[in-house]
Amino acid sequence: MKLLGALPIVVEEIPFSLAMSDVLSRAREYGLSAYDAAYFDLAARRGLPLATRDSALQAACRKGGGDDPSPDAASGAPAKSARKASEKA
Repeated sequence: MKLLGALPIVVEEIPFSLAMSDVLSRAREYGLSAYDAAYFDLAARRGLPLATRDSALQAACRKGGGDDPSPDAASGAPAKSARKASEKA
């Protein structure tokens, strides 16, 4: 627990209904599960990179205007940011 407490974890203080509304909207819009949409929404809102091998989530990131979230399998290059998707949201 001591090590966990040392991590720079940030808890977002937003109403649950607002967070779920955004997540469920993204899930419906992009055909994602609520679980996947929650990660997509968080990455988009925070302008953070999203790495996934899930093809539906990759397609949602591309459709949402973000960069390709899949790591380059040959080079192991890191995934790019989903920032552009948040700018559309």
